Amino acid sequence: MTLNMNRITLRPLEGITVGDKEINFYIGKLPAAADEDLSDGFSFHHLWVGESKLDKKNILRQAGIDKDNVVKLNYYHTAKSDNLDKILILQVKDYNVAEKMILKVDEMKILIANSMLDLLVKGSLKIEGESIADALGMKYIGKFASS
Repeated sequence: MTLNMNRITLRPLEGITVGDKEINFYIGKLPAAADEDLSDGFSFHHLWVGESKLDKKNILRQAGIDKDNVVKLNYYHTAKSDNLDKILILQVKDYNVAEKMILKVDEMKILIANSMLDLLVKGSLKIEGESIADALGMKYIGKFASS
């Protein structure tokens, strides 16, 4: 039996009998949503990491981003490279986003950094992460939906 509830399709995974009752476990499948589908009214974090110190006042100009589209600029630098997981958990205030970032940098095997740039931007703004990374001398990690 397949249940369809508001675009969520549930299919029985396995039935287990407990006493005289059979319990079915269902696995759900949500339709995939592209970032473009979510852009109106949402904001996104974009993360870059690197070694060099940047002038915080000129980051947006160097990146070619209009400051009116930026909700928050979060830049952190330390002279001595530090554990990136630690930097992210302490600097990114949204712990759900920080956790996603930590998983991504771990997947990319980036363990330490001196600098972290987290831009929270309006969802409709298109960010060219790699070209901004080149302009700033940093590594682009990715885009993360704000919770």
